[in-house]
Amino acid sequence: MDNAKRLKLIKDGSDLILKEESKLIEKYSFDKNIDFSDLIKYLTDYGFESKIDVDCPDDLDENEAKLADLIKKILSNYNEKVEAYLEFLQGVDPKD
Repeated sequence: MDNAKRLKLIKDGSDLILKEESKLIEKYSFDKNIDFSDLIKYLTDYGFESKIDVDCPDDLDENEAKLADLIKKILSNYNEKVEAYLEFLQGVDPKD
């Protein structure tokens, strides 16, 4: 995805950590409730400035891969909203 902000999903023992560079976005642990609340807050705070993609490790087990896929789906949905918003802005005449 060109010009997209890149997040990283990193394995940390039995946890997965979603980061933007050195900033922690959310930590996922399979022994705790996973609700993506911090990811949704991050996306809401970020606004619709640009698309966001995630890099995932290759050595994920089945459950980790399913979680990574859910995160990718959330970001894909967000990216669709970014496209719609940017198209909207192109059609809006600025007020004087």
